[in-house]
Amino acid sequence: MSKNQRGDSKDEEAELKSAKLKEQYLRVFFTPEARSRLNNVKLVKPDLAEAIEDQVIKLGASGKIGHPVTDAELKGMLGRVDEPRREFKIRYI
Repeated sequence: MSKNQRGDSKDEEAELKSAKLKEQYLRVFFTPEARSRLNNVKLVKPDLAEAIEDQVIKLGASGKIGHPVTDAELKGMLGRVDEPRREFKIRYI
């Protein structure tokens, strides 16, 4: 086994550990309904879901969240974080 292959396997292990840890945090900081909604959002807008996950994990790790995020609270967060939609005006000449 070459040195690069061993390095790659260590990177994969670290990434797997990180993913498991993140999943545990999500179970603690989100209610089941909110996790379900977040998974649905992740299918459509993965970058938005990732931003929400990171934000909640940071707040939870710092102790600023005293209870799991509910579905209603998640809806509010998504509304605030989601970029505004562009409106198109069609002019007939």
